[in-house]
Amino acid sequence: MKLNQTAALFLFMLSLVIPQKGWSQEPVLPPRQEKPAQDTAEVQILPFPPSRITDAFNQSFNTINESGKVIKSDEQLEKVTTEIDTMFSGIDLFLADSTLATFEGVGVRELDNLKVKTDLYIGNIKRVQDHLSEDARVAEDAVSSLGNLKERWGLTLDRKEEDEFPETRVARIERTIVMIDSVRSLLQANLEVTLSQQDRLSDKQITLEMLQDRISEHRAYLGGRLFSRDMPGFFKDLASLKDTTLLSRHSSLLKKSISSDTEIFRSRFLVPMIIISVLFVLLLVLSFWYKTHFAKLISVEKFELSEIQLAVVYSPLFSIIFIVSLLVRFIFPDLPPTFRSLNLAIMMIPMVVIVIRLYGSLARAWMITLVTMFILTFLYELVYYPDVILRIILMLISITAFILFTWLIVKKPLLDRFKNSLMYQIYRIILAGFTLLLFVSIIGNLAGAFRMAEFFTLAAIQIAVLAIGIEVA
Repeated sequence: MKLNQTAALFLFMLSLVIPQKGWSQEPVLPPRQEKPAQDTAEVQILPFPPSRITDAFNQSFNTINESGKVIKSDEQLEKVTTEIDTMFSGIDLFLADSTLATFEGVGVRELDNLKVKTDLYIGNIKRVQDHLSEDARVAEDAVSSLGNLKERWGLTLDRKEEDEFPETRVARIERTIVMIDSVRSLLQANLEVTLSQQDRLSDKQITLEMLQDRISEHRAYLGGRLFSRDMPGFFKDLASLKDTTLLSRHSSLLKKSISSDTEIFRSRFLVPMIIISVLFVLLLVLSFWYKTHFAKLISVEKFELSEIQLAVVYSPLFSIIFIVSLLVRFIFPDLPPTFRSLNLAIMMIPMVVIVIRLYGSLARAWMITLVTMFILTFLYELVYYPDVILRIILMLISITAFILFTWLIVKKPLLDRFKNSLMYQIYRIILAGFTLLLFVSIIGNLAGAFRMAEFFTLAAIQIAVLAIGIEVA
């Protein structure tokens, strides 16, 4: 019996999936009806009925009045034009830089700065473009609405004899049409100016986007030539120290770099930094409150705070400064170089204070070394320009870090801090890798492979400083 039910069910399901035409039967399901094609014809504009003309006058006046509010005054148009011209003058000055033609002597870091500045200009153009697009859309809608309204009043006026309009009504219709033409012509003039400005912005944006593509291509090219010589030998390059314009050129480039970084910071990072500042104040208030009340919040018998935890609790200001600066470094890795260096300087101050409070004289040598490396790195960031001065600073950083890492491997001062021998061996292997990178960077700097030396040195130093910062945190 169960077998027969199963077979019947199987045949029923089979009848649903087998093509119906093969059985020459009517389909089980009704045929699918096709949706009628939508009528794409435009809505026909008709004249106003005589009985509604009085209401139509009032509605037309409201439409004309609302459309008139869209019209930009000459002062407003001039203000937009001045804003665009000012922005273009900065962009044109940027594009006039002769190094952008061939990128000769431009390093990876300079390319990154150029890309950031290009992104800034494109962002400014898009901001103005979006504003103008909204203005153009509103103006186009108003022009279209007034055009339909004029046509409808024109059709109504054509029926003046048929509907036997009095002269006063005919005159009012004609005045309404004149008002519509007046407002519509002003809107069209506004629209022409807006579209013209949009075309200017679009052309400039295309130019900047083409520059972006060239920057990306050249950066990829330099990445493929990381191990090639891009400067003369180190000692041979020392002869250029006799150039009396060297320091003045660095000073001029430093001022230009700080000005450019400040402009980028104000445009892209000012609002987020205001939010971070509010967060800093809230955390600071919370940390001072916790410093006063933590003994009441936890059971001292069950949860005894360590020396490190107490040092953090009793240093609320330095702890919050360090945490927020470290947070900024992670959230905004693309900060302009000047502000990235400033962020590192701010982060170093609480780090040094907390470590000295924890370890006293035992940490003095560490802090001297760390601060020395930081000062050298900070100077390197500030005076960045690929010439002999930067090579000397890079050489000092590489040698200092190489001596420090070698001392850590040979003397093993941190052996007692590792409870797991495997972790200590991994730490030594990583340290040995950094030491090797620094040795290669020293040789590369001497030979003239500046980009390779810079990459290896800064990678090792920044990872080490970040690791120390996380350890303190």
